[in-house]
Amino acid sequence: MRIAIPTTSYPRFEGDVAGVFVRALCLSLVARGHRCVVLVPASRAIQPLGDAGIEVVQVEHAGVQRLSPFYGSGVLDNVVSAPLGVLGALAFPFALARALRRVHRQEPVESVLSQWALPCAW
Repeated sequence: MRIAIPTTSYPRFEGDVAGVFVRALCLSLVARGHRCVVLVPASRAIQPLGDAGIEVVQVEHAGVQRLSPFYGSGVLDNVVSAPLGVLGALAFPFALARALRRVHRQEPVESVLSQWALPCAW
């Protein structure tokens, strides 16, 4: 089964702690014969981890990466220190929906397993 996993955090490089639980879930699903497509907020820091069976799709949102409230200290802390990050948070669900449709058109997705109700499941 091909499973899409929209999330706001996923390890951007080996040793990154962001979203390690999502990676662990994906590795477990792959070990059971599934394939995962993880949709994450775009980041210049993302370096492919090379996990077999896991495709990471960067989702551009808000047009300007500096408005993204994701990664770093976490959404709440990032928005407190940079209030314009709210704009990135508001734009992300729409960009995520477009990206998920694009991924599904390329090859059908049988299941969507959203991480975080807001903003990913909305």
